[in-house]
Amino acid sequence: MQRSKQVLWLVLAVGGGAVIIIDRILKALALAGTVGRWPADTGWLEFGIFRNDKFIGWLALPNWLIVSGSVIVLSLVAGLFIWSVVVRRLEFSVGTGLIILGAVSNLADRAAYGWVIDYFGPDWGWPVFNLADAVIMAGVIGLVAASRNLTSKPVDG
Repeated sequence: MQRSKQVLWLVLAVGGGAVIIIDRILKALALAGTVGRWPADTGWLEFGIFRNDKFIGWLALPNWLIVSGSVIVLSLVAGLFIWSVVVRRLEFSVGTGLIILGAVSNLADRAAYGWVIDYFGPDWGWPVFNLADAVIMAGVIGLVAASRNLTSKPVDG
């Protein structure tokens, strides 16, 4: 049982790392302007550079406030991640881990450029997003689903 748990953690770590590496590569491609539409002319989905200098895509706040708030929230999520590992709640570990991975990728953009690089968007212009955003949303959905089972026993291992 312990061995299968270690393999699961390894798969989750490698998979999460691969997703964020892909996100960083797609952001670099979008910055370089080397691609047009994704994957072809779909008529509705574009791949390109979308400069996101707002919070959650629509709220205009100073970058320092967004970065500071993000670091605080990221610290709280990291605390929840540590708790979930200690009490062996895999579903919380996965959800918080996804949020941390996506947030770190977007926070790196804010630190380097003052805005987040989004690269997918419909022809009509909104909403625009990147893979890190999708990973964050998957983590949030996972946490909501996991919170519905708070009374159940932790995973053995």
